[in-house]
Amino acid sequence: MKTFLAAAIALSCSVVSTGSAQASDAFLSSELSSVKPGWQGQAQQQNVELDTSQQQSFGLRIGKVSEQRRYYLGLQLVSADKIQMTSFTGNHDWLWRAGSVSFFSGLTAGVDIASFEPELKVGFLNDRYQIKADTALGFGYGGQAGFLWQPSSHLQLELGFQLRKSTLSADIEVQLGNGLPGNADLEDLQRAYIGLNYRID
Repeated sequence: MKTFLAAAIALSCSVVSTGSAQASDAFLSSELSSVKPGWQGQAQQQNVELDTSQQQSFGLRIGKVSEQRRYYLGLQLVSADKIQMTSFTGNHDWLWRAGSVSFFSGLTAGVDIASFEPELKVGFLNDRYQIKADTALGFGYGGQAGFLWQPSSHLQLELGFQLRKSTLSADIEVQLGNGLPGNADLEDLQRAYIGLNYRID
């Protein structure tokens, strides 16, 4: 757990310090996303069905942007019926501009936190299982790509897609007889989003 937090803090510090070394402007951003969490569960080498349906999320970002790059810190909140997820990330994008439209691609890394309701139960064969952990912590990493459209000097509309791997894992207990121990892992997180960016001169 300490290793995950230290890595995220180190990346965040690197993002801020590198961005300030270039001639760049600050920007603020908010975003709405459609998210598909790739949960995979197992108990005694048998797969456990977990909810991997599309979910909605909201995010905030703050950072620096120049002609060819941008560096920013992000906060994403994913809300589901029984699982709440929060991600704190550091990000670096490369930009390719063509008039008022830009293409970007980049890298992301950070900390993922999941909170589970104690009553969370999902089908396991013809029986049930229950999450044992109230919260789980993991390290996430991946990349994103998309387009930016700048209708004015201060506003940008952003469309993007992000794919992140994660080490997030929670203990589960399958309610069969005396209970079978297992685990639920977040293998990946797919996120399609739209954002509105405000550039501060």
